[in-house]
Amino acid sequence: MTSHDWERSAVCRTTDPELWFPPPGDNGIRAIRICRRCPVRRACLDAALAEEGTAGADRRHGIRGGLTPTARAQTQPRQAARDRASTPTN
Repeated sequence: MTSHDWERSAVCRTTDPELWFPPPGDNGIRAIRICRRCPVRRACLDAALAEEGTAGADRRHGIRGGLTPTARAQTQPRQAARDRASTPTN
């Protein structure tokens, strides 16, 4: 199991939780701007990608790691390819 100790340092801890789940038609830019200032944004994004696996954008929710559900769904295949390339083979 992965540790989420980084969550204690997340900027979003002190903001309205509704901000991270924008309604349809809202691009979530307010939340994304907050994420850009967050010292643990990368850890948040890595956790989101790991938890969501290969789910499509329709199965992902909220702004996480500075990305929308659609952006995370598009990032997942690239991240998997990088992980495969960095894993040594025997």
